[in-house]
Amino acid sequence: MKNLGLALVNPVRFNTDVTDKNGKLPVMLRPVAGKLPNKFIIAGTIAENEGFEVGKTYLVQIMEREADSTYGRQFTYQKLSEVTSPLEIVRMQKEIGEGIIFDATKTTEVSTQAQAANSGVGA
Repeated sequence: MKNLGLALVNPVRFNTDVTDKNGKLPVMLRPVAGKLPNKFIIAGTIAENEGFEVGKTYLVQIMEREADSTYGRQFTYQKLSEVTSPLEIVRMQKEIGEGIIFDATKTTEVSTQAQAANSGVGA
């Protein structure tokens, strides 16, 4: 699977004291446009190495890697460019669709509004 998406980088609001081995906090990619798998928490060191910064919106390419026997389907997120214009975000939503989260263990897709309702987080 190879897919494009537009994602806002947010700090992880749960387990905020859990850092990776380099002392970096994880980040969460919140879909703004396109389809992202529900495996969108990225280790802080990986996010930093890829150039993701909290509070910024990026056009990302999502690439599926070989599945892990323990964790299942695996994905890599590559930052293609930062998107700073609200009009550009609206244009991209029209081109690649509203932000959708799909369940990587199934073929069903879950909207960001449904995900937020289930998790108690605002969309």
